[in-house]
Amino acid sequence: RVFWAWRHQLRLGILPASHFCNGHVYFVQKLPQLLGLHPFVVHPTFQIEGAVGKKSRFREAGLWLVDKDEYYSKGKYISYSGAVPPSVLMGAKAGLETHMRVTEYHQLAMRNAFALAKILDRIVILPRLLCYCDMYWGSPTLPDCITWGSDLTLPFECPADNIFNLPFWDWAKREWREYSFLDNPRVPDSVRLSRARVVLVPSQIRSGCGKGCSLHYAIGSERPEEPAGQPDPETGFSSANSASMLPLQMPSAMLATHSNETMVVNALKHFQHVRILEFVQSTADAFCGFDTNEKNIHFDQEMNAALNGIWCCAPEGNDIRRNAWVHLKEPDQKPGDGTLRHRKPPPLAREQSETGRGVIESPHCQYK
Repeated sequence: RVFWAWRHQLRLGILPASHFCNGHVYFVQKLPQLLGLHPFVVHPTFQIEGAVGKKSRFREAGLWLVDKDEYYSKGKYISYSGAVPPSVLMGAKAGLETHMRVTEYHQLAMRNAFALAKILDRIVILPRLLCYCDMYWGSPTLPDCITWGSDLTLPFECPADNIFNLPFWDWAKREWREYSFLDNPRVPDSVRLSRARVVLVPSQIRSGCGKGCSLHYAIGSERPEEPAGQPDPETGFSSANSASMLPLQMPSAMLATHSNETMVVNALKHFQHVRILEFVQSTADAFCGFDTNEKNIHFDQEMNAALNGIWCCAPEGNDIRRNAWVHLKEPDQKPGDGTLRHRKPPPLAREQSETGRGVIESPHCQYK
């Protein structure tokens, strides 16, 4: 429909949201995609992370065309699954509490993925992620976790900035790629077809690790023995393990859960030439720490900014819609502070105590 305005000197028209999309319609509800439509305009609104968040959403959708070819071809990569175990979901329906638990789990998986990438000199490719609560500034999504007036259905496949604080990643000098990176036609076959799969198996060394990793060992003492057998140069499997459990069409390796730096290097050293290492599962249980506490401290400091983030909400004012979620706030928050922070994973740096054999380490390596 077209209307006259400004004393009959200007024509105004109401444009259909399916073809002239705001950020929520296109990137969150994905209305044009569901209807098989190609919009004329996409405006990256309804997100709170500035230029970094907008660029990330355009990249995820394949609409950011100004990256140089090197963005798609340089370096080697590591990807991982965004699946969340039932123990985190706890059988609950979508909602804010479920979303905060899922976010905490993804924070741990992301931190470990960046640690693995640092060890292996690779770039992280983010996984597809499900959100269990929509977000927008000022909490217009509560109590139903759906932005008012939208047709969103929970849970939904969400942009990375709905879970992670991407500008903080930029400030922390983290390098990553969007979940749709390998679907982009600009990725050359020399990257896309060079893959190996990594499967996490229960640790044969750290099987006693409980929550918080109860295993203790001394720096300077002999490390526990590795499983018997030499790794096969083609598959990376130890002869003591059975490779029959994995598909044969892609080279594969096994990595023990809660591995340290040396274990990661040894398990994957035969795949240094492979451009993409695909972790079949989440990396939340993949990593327990670097080989020295100095490295752990340094990495914790590097990641501290990247792990800072909030779910939403304007810190000012009193909003009765937020009162029901006060138990999700951190103890140091003021009564009028309406933000809900993403809970950080335990640091890799370990509390240390002197013993006769050296320094005892208590790795904090498991999701709680």
